[in-house]
Amino acid sequence: MTLPRSLLSEERAREIKEQLWAGHMTQAEIAHQHYVSQSTISRIFRGYDWAHLPWPDGSLGHIPQERRTTIHASRHRSTRYKHDTRTGKQELSDKETSEINSVVEQLLTGDDAQLRDTITKKATETRRRATSSQGKKFTGDMLPWLDIKEADPGHPIVQELITLDDPPLKVALRIVCAKVPQSDWQKPSALAMIDAEAEKIRAKIA
Repeated sequence: MTLPRSLLSEERAREIKEQLWAGHMTQAEIAHQHYVSQSTISRIFRGYDWAHLPWPDGSLGHIPQERRTTIHASRHRSTRYKHDTRTGKQELSDKETSEINSVVEQLLTGDDAQLRDTITKKATETRRRATSSQGKKFTGDMLPWLDIKEADPGHPIVQELITLDDPPLKVALRIVCAKVPQSDWQKPSALAMIDAEAEKIRAKIA
């Protein structure tokens, strides 16, 4: 059960802002801890609610762009998922890892300016169904963004992409989700792979 936004205390709102600033927890994890919805956390993150309360650096409103960029660009971002409690295998198979790396390497080949256009296009292209009506498995290089969003709305990177325009991260998510079973999408190894592939793309187009 979640509390209405109107019942969130100032003390809790301050703590939420500190947790968002630190970047060690996903919005869903913070929401669960404080018994509010993820949308409430998102509104605080974007400066729509509790905008008068300062962030740790003293700024007001939306979390500063510089801080948001730092959180998402951190090479230690995968530590955010170190407390994962899901059971089953924790590592991607060699075949899955090889297929993911292959797709990214193909994507990174060529002109930098053209790559930027390609990344943007692939991150925002129109929807294609991941499965047919008979349940045939999708076999393309990238799973459609809207299908990932519908299949796993609680995925931490899906939640981040709802409020953050990050084409390299979205492309990396689509590549990894196309190559591993949905049951593995949130496992630490998959999350780390998504981050790693997004970093490769960012480095190429920077």
